[in-house]
Amino acid sequence: MQFKFIKKLSALSQRQRRTFAVVSAAGFFNNYDGALLSLAIKQIQHGLNIAEKTIGSLASIITLGSLLAPIITSQADRRGRRKLLLATFVAFNLMSGLTAFAWGETSFVILKFLTITFSSAEGAIALVIVVEEMNSDVRGLAVGVLGAISAGGFALAAIGFAVIEKIPFGWRGLFAFGFLPVLLIIPLWKLLPESNRYESGAKAMGTGRFFDPFRATLSSYPERFIMVSAVMFLNAMGGTPACCKRSSCRKSTHGHR
Repeated sequence: MQFKFIKKLSALSQRQRRTFAVVSAAGFFNNYDGALLSLAIKQIQHGLNIAEKTIGSLASIITLGSLLAPIITSQADRRGRRKLLLATFVAFNLMSGLTAFAWGETSFVILKFLTITFSSAEGAIALVIVVEEMNSDVRGLAVGVLGAISAGGFALAAIGFAVIEKIPFGWRGLFAFGFLPVLLIIPLWKLLPESNRYESGAKAMGTGRFFDPFRATLSSYPERFIMVSAVMFLNAMGGTPACCKRSSCRKSTHGHR
């Protein structure tokens, strides 16, 4: 007996399946890179001679890269979802791959900061495309399945980290893997259609000013924007706790025993 959700997914049109496949691929590689920093932090710290007392601060700076993502995603209504998704996909993977060549903590932070910027933008645009392209009866299901497939990127990173001693150049080799998805850009460009929502109306914003999307959001949905922003802020704050100094965390833990 087939599950209902399988029947719903199988009922997707060819256009919807192609869109979902491309977006899922983007999410998969996005999460792969996202997992590497936390998994291989010890090896990265040792390889770049990063002091224990600064590792937490550097990680915080890297995370702030997501604050620049709205500048990119706001242009999806002006330039098109398709172009922005594929552009951020390429930029994100290039930055991820270039991280393998970081020669010090400054270059590493800059490359990872930009990686976070483009990966955050890519994830947001991908979600917009799924929501706009899927029928209302499968929209929630599609978002959930997208999240499940994207989580496979974490699994791939974990597998790679498990054999990090055997991978050429160690953690650098894991990041260098980010160059490979760039080779998919040509088939992804052919597979991914532009969003119907953009084609039918949002394209008109292309003649406006750069910050018009921000003004439209704040003027049209101020309360909703504030509430959603607050929820996302609290989710990020609670979902990514960190200790600035791992050594001080260990001391604190031992002190409570």
